[in-house]
Amino acid sequence: MTKVVPISITISIEKGEGEKIEAELSSDTFPQDLAQLGQQMIELAGTKALSAFDDQRERKNTGKARFFAPSSAPIGLRTSV
Repeated sequence: MTKVVPISITISIEKGEGEKIEAELSSDTFPQDLAQLGQQMIELAGTKALSAFDDQRERKNTGKARFFAPSSAPIGLRTSV
């Protein structure tokens, strides 16, 4: 008799909203189901982490860019961005 167990795993990065992976693990195909679940977790965690790295880099670069942004206005008339 085949047994099926539902499972859900939520992955969140940097206090962000979590994304849920839902799957069913079957006793008949347990190794394959578990491997597939693991692959989904790796892909989601990797995607989320890379996105967070990009967000951090963008925030860091945006902050620096304001101080070094070229301006065509005379020195005395420059305004902050």
